[in-house]
Amino acid sequence: MKLNKLIIGALIAFGVVVTGGQTVHAALTIESDDGVYYSDRNTVALYGDPELTQPLHKNLDPKINAWKTFKMALDANGKKVAVDLGGSQWVKVVQYTPERLEVIRNYSAENGMYKEYFSGGRALMVYSDPYLTKAIGTLDPKISHWRITGVSNVDQSDYYGFSFDLGDNQWVGKLTSTTEPIYNAFYFMTGTPLYDQNGSPTTILKNDQHYTYKVLEAKLLNNQIAVRIGDNNQWAYYNSGTPY
Repeated sequence: MKLNKLIIGALIAFGVVVTGGQTVHAALTIESDDGVYYSDRNTVALYGDPELTQPLHKNLDPKINAWKTFKMALDANGKKVAVDLGGSQWVKVVQYTPERLEVIRNYSAENGMYKEYFSGGRALMVYSDPYLTKAIGTLDPKISHWRITGVSNVDQSDYYGFSFDLGDNQWVGKLTSTTEPIYNAFYFMTGTPLYDQNGSPTTILKNDQHYTYKVLEAKLLNNQIAVRIGDNNQWAYYNSGTPY
């Protein structure tokens, strides 16, 4: 198993909730999370702590489906169990299992959009099926770079993969901000900060021609995924770019 974001053309109305106070349990890891939580317009209960033991006795507005996330709580296996919608207002993350997946097998970096799966040294849960329902073990935390041999999507129009086969039906999902499939090419706009290989700022990217940059390698810088798009003074944080 060793290895040797198209900006969405639709506007999402994000719900944001504010207020706060937080207690962090030793069994959970709290990380920043610049993402989206979909409530399916349910009146999901809010909690004041990531362990979901302190109910705030209020619920999400069912008129809103998409909510911006600011933090996430990970269990010992790196699984996302709760997200903070702002001001320590936490909701439980329920594993989404699609009814049907489009599975691409015999995938290769040379012919596909993904360069590798980057696990960030985490012992992520591995599953025997692309639906991520049958756990069979964990990734070796001494390895961060994995070859992708298969990809599943919710449907053919879905640009972002749901799960990734690392060989012999050993499937993982995108679980945290430090574990992601890495694209072969990525777009970074003018103004994107660049860093050296140690994470120190170097310059600001100028990309007035809107070039897409070839991703040369990936690693963690300052506990975030960064990719090299030039020499060792041209590292950019992965979450500051998009696939196209």
